[in-house]
Amino acid sequence: MATNEYFDTRTLTIPSAGGCPVRGCHATLQSSGDGKRFPLRCPDHEIKIHTKTFGYCDPLRNIKFERNYFNQNIRNNPNKCETHRLGYENSEDALTWNVFSRLA
Repeated sequence: MATNEYFDTRTLTIPSAGGCPVRGCHATLQSSGDGKRFPLRCPDHEIKIHTKTFGYCDPLRNIKFERNYFNQNIRNNPNKCETHRLGYENSEDALTWNVFSRLA
């Protein structure tokens, strides 16, 4: 499976208990290794599964446009708070970037 794939409502479903939210995925989820129950990780899709959402292991997968600029100027920028959340499925910052960078 390609680990740069972007997931949206066309490819996601409500997962069975402890399953991956990607349609048709039957991979065995792996522990995060820190002894906590969440996040679990789908090794086939390289996503971290939380209780009601997921995040990409590589946050840049959640950025659709102008990835290089974003990576060099915004990601891990000390003046930008909470850049660790950019890979979450429901990241408002990633959504805003995707909409306005495409319009520009």
